[in-house]
Amino acid sequence: MVRVHRSVAKRAKNIDAEKVANDGEDYLYGYNIFKKNLTGIAGLTTPLRVKNGIKKIDDLEKEVIRMEDKIDRLMERRAIEAVKLEQDLQNNYDILQDYLHPDEMREFWG
Repeated sequence: MVRVHRSVAKRAKNIDAEKVANDGEDYLYGYNIFKKNLTGIAGLTTPLRVKNGIKKIDDLEKEVIRMEDKIDRLMERRAIEAVKLEQDLQNNYDILQDYLHPDEMREFWG
């Protein structure tokens, strides 16, 4: 696992990935218009690298959406299990009321 430098991690928390991907697409559009004028300029990030960065952001966004859906389903399953347990506990409480003295019930249920 690669450790991310603190300054990068802090900046990453505050960045809008969707906006950056949109800026990348705008850059590619402008690059294609001025492609002939930009040949030979040293230091520019290649359009392929920009495209790959946009694709990675899009792929990760899809994964985030899948995970959010999965979390929603898990939360729903969790709530259903809580309802089942609540019903079981209430059933046990009702049955024990017939067998235990009220003082014992208070002590039993805390």
